[in-house]
Amino acid sequence: AASLALGKTSTKTAHVALLLEALTPTTSRPDAPSWESALALGLLRRERPAERMAPRDLKRVREVLLTTVGGEAGPDLVRGAAALALGLLADQGAEDAAHVAPRLAEVLEQDDAAPDLRVACLVALGHHPRAAIDERILQCIRLRAAANGERVRHQPRIVAVYAVLALGRLGDAADVDLLLRTALFSRRGMPRRNESAAIALGALAARVDEDTRRRIHEALRKALTKQPHRSSPGFALISQGRIALAALRASPPKSVLAEQAVAGLRARLETGGRRARPFACLALARIARTIGSNEDDESLRDMRERILQVLRRNLMSKRLGERERAAVALALGLAQDEDRADALHELAASPSSPPPIAAYAALGHGLLGSATKATHRTLRGLVDPRQPRVVRHQAARALGLLHDRDVGARVRSALAAADSNPVKHELLVTLGEVGTETDVEPLLAYVLDAERDPALRARACAALGRVGDLERVPSVTRLVNGMNHRAATLLMAQVWDLQ
Repeated sequence: AASLALGKTSTKTAHVALLLEALTPTTSRPDAPSWESALALGLLRRERPAERMAPRDLKRVREVLLTTVGGEAGPDLVRGAAALALGLLADQGAEDAAHVAPRLAEVLEQDDAAPDLRVACLVALGHHPRAAIDERILQCIRLRAAANGERVRHQPRIVAVYAVLALGRLGDAADVDLLLRTALFSRRGMPRRNESAAIALGALAARVDEDTRRRIHEALRKALTKQPHRSSPGFALISQGRIALAALRASPPKSVLAEQAVAGLRARLETGGRRARPFACLALARIARTIGSNEDDESLRDMRERILQVLRRNLMSKRLGERERAAVALALGLAQDEDRADALHELAASPSSPPPIAAYAALGHGLLGSATKATHRTLRGLVDPRQPRVVRHQAARALGLLHDRDVGARVRSALAAADSNPVKHELLVTLGEVGTETDVEPLLAYVLDAERDPALRARACAALGRVGDLERVPSVTRLVNGMNHRAATLLMAQVWDLQ
């Protein structure tokens, strides 16, 4: 936990040396390092050049990570985490990283490499700049994406699932047919690959022409209509939202394809099943939020208004379940619908609101970015330890988004009053998400108290790393963004839990 937090908060040479030492067995500590120690080196990645490691430190980190990935006697989870770290660092001093992608591809091609390791190499390759991936590496990924067990020896199905996701990040229009033919509509009993193809096709939408985007849209629509039992509808719906955004960027302000995609999403919200509605809500909200900065154009303003109308109509709908209405409340906040601020406040404050609805109405209000004094008071009251867990957590996150000065003190007070370790764990996570510099000393005291439960001290370490994280988008979030959470290997499941 301390290694992960240090990777998030410092790139000083002395601290980089500490992290390298944690990954390198010595005579005094011959035991195998943990996978967290390997991943921590990837968390040294910085978006802003002024905050990056010294070039000499970066070179040394890459050397150690490559040695770890190639060390066949090492634990597979450690080798896989080292590969993920190399992926995170791929855009740091890219001119010195040309040899990394070929080395990862060599491990991917090894028949006896563990599934966790091969999956990690695919995720890492997907994070490389496209210019770093030559045609031989791309063909290696394509072969594994299309494999059904007979074309690539000794390949577990999970490798094909992640190869498909890598193609979404690295491929081009030439890969659309492969994804449609061998993945999205495959009938070979690989539903996780069907799902990943839906994700990958949405990612490709921004890099292809309008005709190809239209083909992708029709294919996803067909998959939703004719294969509802084969995969989660959420992936295809989110990708349809991405297609609409890509079409709007390519052909503003009027795009027939964007109109069709939005109409399909609205129909899914109105008449779709309970599994589909939350994803349709979020896809629509993302489109409305993006349009929000282009309201000078009448056609875009009309599209945003139609989206907001369908969300507003369903906020209080009795035919929707708690989960769907909670998604609508969150979507209205994400879409920046300030006209529904009072309705969100009322849902969050009402004792009769089911916990999921109250929780996500609170978070939706936080996403609006501003609130009245009355709303701040309501949200502070929801952080009370007597409230349901989901309500406490989302209300605290909302207060953090609203930059409420008292939220850290309220979470610390609840932490001091908590009488069970599960509640303390949850409150430490919350403090990490909403905390500021005033919360550092209390968290540090928690870490240094040797009398406390080690698991709680580790959670406090994680909270410190979250408070001091120098990245606008946390690196672990970057790792799992666009992945298929329904197809997790042991290592990827650990990374999701870490997020």
